[in-house]
Amino acid sequence: MVRASPSQPHSPRWQPHIQLATAYHTDAWSPSEVAASSSEQCAKALERLHASNSYAYLAASADASVALYWPSLWTASAQPLELASAWDTLKVQLDEDKADWSFWIDWYEAVLAGKWEDWGLVFEIATQLDDADWDKGPAHVAEQIKLIRRSYRTSVSTRLIRLEIGKWDVEQDADIPAEPIEFAIAQVEIALAAALATDQGNGLSETSGETILIRKAGSDFKSLPSAVATSYWNACMGLQRNLGNLYPEDAPLIALQNVLYTSVEELCAQDPLIRDRVAKLAALETRRMPTTQEREDLQQVPDLVAEDLTAPALEQLSDAIDAVSTTERPARFWRAKLVNWLNTLGRGLDQAQKNEKRAMWLLKLAHRISGWFFDGDE
Repeated sequence: MVRASPSQPHSPRWQPHIQLATAYHTDAWSPSEVAASSSEQCAKALERLHASNSYAYLAASADASVALYWPSLWTASAQPLELASAWDTLKVQLDEDKADWSFWIDWYEAVLAGKWEDWGLVFEIATQLDDADWDKGPAHVAEQIKLIRRSYRTSVSTRLIRLEIGKWDVEQDADIPAEPIEFAIAQVEIALAAALATDQGNGLSETSGETILIRKAGSDFKSLPSAVATSYWNACMGLQRNLGNLYPEDAPLIALQNVLYTSVEELCAQDPLIRDRVAKLAALETRRMPTTQEREDLQQVPDLVAEDLTAPALEQLSDAIDAVSTTERPARFWRAKLVNWLNTLGRGLDQAQKNEKRAMWLLKLAHRISGWFFDGDE
């Protein structure tokens, strides 16, 4: 596995400005990391930011120095009426345009009010869209932003990143001490064993979805803290939903649910990336379950992209597809991961112009399975 870096496909035209405006809001990378992996122009600008003792410079750049803070555009007085009227007119025109301008409308109105908080999404858009995308016009850009937004909102586990050799690998997860994650896994495994050993017929078994997810987290995901946390959160919510329905109000099951919950809390406290991914998974609402055709199509994906993935990435993709295609109601964790990875692969192959038919097929499949969580216009 490799560490994700800002050296993804980006637009030289926009990168220096957007990275400066968003790197501090997202706290995604340290200044040294951003400077090391950005363009020379961006690196020099970052050096000036940290070296400068100018009060005027610091005051002028304060809005880019405070994480998750952006003041409303009109702080001293209300927005001039003529500008507000002009924006209302423009917004109507944008709504009527064939291109989808919804992201830009949402972003501008939130910035007007000082309420835009999703700078991580802005960073993803700025670094993933390149000059070729912008040159294709607003309709193309809008479609790409829609894909990026879906990938961003389903980023509940380690993502795929493209290596210099052209293959895709799994990014490095949050780097936390071994003790907290080992302790969490041990506590959950003890509680799971107690719930499975009960002779009260509580309905939980080795083939239950919650059990499979917990087992996977404690074995295959033990080096991936955010995957452990999101898997445990999903299992916890599954138990909460099914207690009194599929499962009776059983003391060992309630104890397992409580241990899962506290383990997730403890892991979230270790790193903001883990907390962010659990929050994203919690925010996703299931609109529907996979169709028979989607399950069949998903089973074709590993062979289709095997040459483009490293062995660990292919194994994780195959595991997620197996979990979704063979389970009646697959866990949200697996479904979100597939939406994220297929959007990433489809866009990546399309941008690299590698086998256009294959890229289009993947993008269409990614669009269909996005319906598990999103409406067509989201």
